[in-house]
Amino acid sequence: MVQELREHYAFKFGLLSQAEAEKVISLGFSKQLPPKTIFREIGQEDYRLAYVLKGMLRTYQLNDKGEEITTFLTFEHDHSMSLRTILNGEGSRYMVQSVEETMLLCIDYRDLMEVSKKNPGFQSAYRFFAERVILELLGRIDNFVRKSPEERYLDLLQKRPGIFSRIAAKDIAYFLGVTPVSLSRLRKRVQQKS
Repeated sequence: MVQELREHYAFKFGLLSQAEAEKVISLGFSKQLPPKTIFREIGQEDYRLAYVLKGMLRTYQLNDKGEEITTFLTFEHDHSMSLRTILNGEGSRYMVQSVEETMLLCIDYRDLMEVSKKNPGFQSAYRFFAERVILELLGRIDNFVRKSPEERYLDLLQKRPGIFSRIAAKDIAYFLGVTPVSLSRLRKRVQQKS
């Protein structure tokens, strides 16, 4: 799995030499999460930069009724970090939980910044990492502004065809910005069209 990360992150994007990639990876540690394990708590100052090698993370918050509202899903080869902690030193406003058996490679942001003082290439790697997370968030916002729930649903099915076998429909509904009942109707309507 480390080789997979090295190829995906360092060489594929041309950010780091082999020696630099080895150094970044040596700063990291792997974290195995059984299904439904909390990775980040609300209020936690979490400086970990996490790369999902296998599995899926669900980011959620609690509404005023105590219901879990899924706001983000992080799949294989995606990144997760608490931008609020890293940029402002504030605790997270979200819970992050593994959906299924999940393997992460984590690097402490502070360790990476310490090493990057001597090697500017590491700053490029961190910037790339942060940019990926920001682009994902901007993509989510664009989807909510420009697309209907049905379009968001169809996009998700196209990008993640097996999603309904991996996560509860209610979590998918909230991720799409609809209620579970609305998602059920939407699924029926889409099936009738095809």
